[in-house]
Amino acid sequence: MDKNKQHYYINRVMQLLTTLMLGCLLYACANIGRPDGGPIDETPPRFLESNPGIKSVNNNRKKIVLDFDENIKVEKIAENVVVSPPQIKMPEIKASGKHIRINLNDTLVPNTTYTVDFTDAIVDNNEGNPLGNFTYSFSTGDKIDTLEVSGYILNAEDLEPVKGMLVGLYDNLSDTAFTTLPFQRVGRTDSRGHFVIRGIAPGKYHIFGLQDNDQNYYFSQVRENLAFSDSLIVPYSKADTRQDTTMIDSITIDTVLTVGYTHYFPDDIVLRSFLEKDTFQYLKRTSRPFPWQLSIQFAVPADTLPQLRGLDCDLSDAFVIEKTATLDSLIYWIKDTTLVHRDTLTIEATYQATDTLNQMITKVDTLFFAVPNKYKRKVKEEEKKEEERKKKQQEDLQELIKTVEDSKSGYDKIHQQLLLAPADSALILEDSLARLDLESAEKEKDVFEAKINEPKMLEAEIDMKSPLDVYGSINLSFEEPIASIDSSAIHMKQKVDSTWQEVDYKMIHDDNHLLEYTIYSQWKPDTEYSLNIDSMAFVGLYGTYTRKVEKTFKIRTLEDYGEIYFNVIGVKGPAFVQLLDPSDKVLRQQKVKEGKADFYYLEPAKYGARLVVDSNENNVWDTGKYAKGIAPEMVYYYPKVIELKAQWELEQDWNVHEKPLFKQKPSEMVKQKPEEKKKKTSSRDRN
Repeated sequence: MDKNKQHYYINRVMQLLTTLMLGCLLYACANIGRPDGGPIDETPPRFLESNPGIKSVNNNRKKIVLDFDENIKVEKIAENVVVSPPQIKMPEIKASGKHIRINLNDTLVPNTTYTVDFTDAIVDNNEGNPLGNFTYSFSTGDKIDTLEVSGYILNAEDLEPVKGMLVGLYDNLSDTAFTTLPFQRVGRTDSRGHFVIRGIAPGKYHIFGLQDNDQNYYFSQVRENLAFSDSLIVPYSKADTRQDTTMIDSITIDTVLTVGYTHYFPDDIVLRSFLEKDTFQYLKRTSRPFPWQLSIQFAVPADTLPQLRGLDCDLSDAFVIEKTATLDSLIYWIKDTTLVHRDTLTIEATYQATDTLNQMITKVDTLFFAVPNKYKRKVKEEEKKEEERKKKQQEDLQELIKTVEDSKSGYDKIHQQLLLAPADSALILEDSLARLDLESAEKEKDVFEAKINEPKMLEAEIDMKSPLDVYGSINLSFEEPIASIDSSAIHMKQKVDSTWQEVDYKMIHDDNHLLEYTIYSQWKPDTEYSLNIDSMAFVGLYGTYTRKVEKTFKIRTLEDYGEIYFNVIGVKGPAFVQLLDPSDKVLRQQKVKEGKADFYYLEPAKYGARLVVDSNENNVWDTGKYAKGIAPEMVYYYPKVIELKAQWELEQDWNVHEKPLFKQKPSEMVKQKPEEKKKKTSSRDRN
């Protein structure tokens, strides 16, 4: 091969290699990362620097820039980022590329430490790895305050963690600071109810929690949840050590190191959040949902019923009143049917209300109760349907009458033939058939006529389980008030061997549940009973009456039950224990007597328990009142869910102070679950 050809081939090979290398380079540039998605990025973003510098002093700049080593974003700024002291004018916080820009819009306070607590809100763009517990701080004076306090806010009634609640400090120890001045230092609770307040100067503080609806950073509305403590908070710190564990993977420990750190106290503050009872009384709403009902609602519980006087009608003995125990929701059932058919009733109401000075006064209002137009339209539609139904019934009735007449005519003809002709079996047979048709048709006609003329029935809803618990009851509820009851038409029977024997029963009517009645007896376990209610046993306010009812049921056997006995320790004064299902619903309630609360005849199930210190002995949990220094009644939880089986008798010792409040409620009963950390995924997983 001559030198020219050799040189030509070398050049061609070099060109091909260059093209191949260029193609590989372009492919690599077009496909960043590994073809299979590569390893998961588990490294959080790293803070590099800031302007002004972190923990800088004598700073009066309100525009701040934070720099990181990779592209980042800030998640749920309003929920996760807390600026302290609190800002009345909301600060602007924006993430762009590798930077976070902060613009404080309020005037900076002299000689004050400012903190911007991001918690876990800063994450990288790719995998969402959080930069945990990151706080930026600076001071407008010549020193940085570095103390911290932390703890938990729980709902006072059920010890649920309270998420997103402000927690604030005052060094002004006056009782009026919380109702007149913004917080000096603030934090916010996370999904566990946990909070941290940073950048605190040495001193003594009052601490409060606030669901700040109007965002003014102090308690100014009765509808804001709040929490307070009588104890003063004195922040301090000390050097401490802790164990840090590094992992090779999710289950393999690499090393366990003992490291030093600054431990800030107190770190176990517990505040109990509650909503005060609104005491501002006013007439909230009036309506006439049906022609026979007037509805009156007040804003808060009342002590007395309003006085009603008819301005265009006579209201003497005009109503049956359905009321709640607190007299704040009232339904007046109109007894007089002439008033029921009136489109509008004009009534003067005299009642107690709160004036602008928060004093109770007697107020008089003129109220107009008109039947709603939508109800009138509905009535017209129903009346039209009723007319069509009655028309169809009359047509059907005429057909029945014609059938009867035809049957009679046929019967008469056959009868005449029998008179003229000698007795014959065929004629006798035809005569019998005609008589049968006639009797059948007449019977059908009579039944149909009775059905047409039948008055409206009073429907009774019977709540009765079978098998029924040995402590159970039968509940009757009606659609209108009961005018009269014929007790002789109600029979309770017990099956003894193969015969039914009448037994005693009691029927209870609670004035606060006008439409409901409860029947109970001394039930015998593993025994069959029957409830028989004759027709017209109950007669309604408007002349309706009940149908005949026959119900049979059986009582559970004692072998179906278990029992739980609580030995309560650490409670002084009146208290009661509530037995709960796993969803926190109250099943039973029992007073604590001589340190014991016993529950009998329990179905096999899982149970929780809550103890309420019943300071005023009214058998219900009571909320607090800040202005009067009244804290909500104390609540404790038995720290385990109890699994009870049939025929078990479980005795549980319960020291209410054995665990701190924030660790008492069993995790399976807590509704406000801690938020899980974001799952890290690779690009392969996303595809």
